[in-house]
Amino acid sequence: MHVRDPSVMHKYAKHQKTKCNLWARMWSSSSLLAEILIADGVREHLSDVSAIEIGAGMAVCALTAAVRGGAKIMVTDSSDHALDLVKGSARLNGVADSLSCSRMDWHSSSSVSGVAVQGGPYEFVIGSDILFASMNVQPIVKAIIELLAPGGLAVVIDPGRLSGEGFDEAVREAGLEAEVYEASDVAMSDGSVMRKGVLFLLTRSSDKDTERTAALKRGLVGTWGWVAENRAGAEAAAEGEGGFGYAYTHEWAAKTAGGRDRDIPPRAVR
Repeated sequence: MHVRDPSVMHKYAKHQKTKCNLWARMWSSSSLLAEILIADGVREHLSDVSAIEIGAGMAVCALTAAVRGGAKIMVTDSSDHALDLVKGSARLNGVADSLSCSRMDWHSSSSVSGVAVQGGPYEFVIGSDILFASMNVQPIVKAIIELLAPGGLAVVIDPGRLSGEGFDEAVREAGLEAEVYEASDVAMSDGSVMRKGVLFLLTRSSDKDTERTAALKRGLVGTWGWVAENRAGAEAAAEGEGGFGYAYTHEWAAKTAGGRDRDIPPRAVR
């Protein structure tokens, strides 16, 4: 459902001043969150929701929410190259009017504040595999607090990295409520296996959930329960691979059919 050609991604990435090109690959946590967002009980509550994806990379989750759920979503990443490609993906999928992009570095309070002013606060904040370094935890907590609307919901999925341990404690200390759900050996729709998945649902302790937030939480918890019961405990056909079980519409996809980067094993800090 988006631009995905590893050769082109890395062509963009090699021109960056830093060598970090984590945005230029598909991570299993993003695949899982994208699949959850289109599940019955979740997708139906995304229509016209004010949403934001942080650390989006290729923004498969944001694109899914916009294309399949009708969300109005802001995509953020620290890479301008990533955002350029996301804009192209939005045009290809006919959601350029409902998906916007803004550069955001969660380590910069002014950067986060700038995004909050642009379109926030947001009813729905999403992030996948963003806890890949322990130094990200506190900045991400602060960013969520600034970006999340009263009564809204933040959703984070992590593959059980060591760097993400203590995230739930950090958000509670900051005044958020955290519900945490885990699943092991989750079969992905492309036949690969995610060794561990951790779902965080975050809300403000001081605020009552909106009707949409309450409905989204029910849908997310129900879908996660189905995943844990019906798709957990699988044996990996190709351990560590990540994928997204929907067609890629860009013409470049044919050139790289079957080519998929390996994910870093869960609990490794990338």
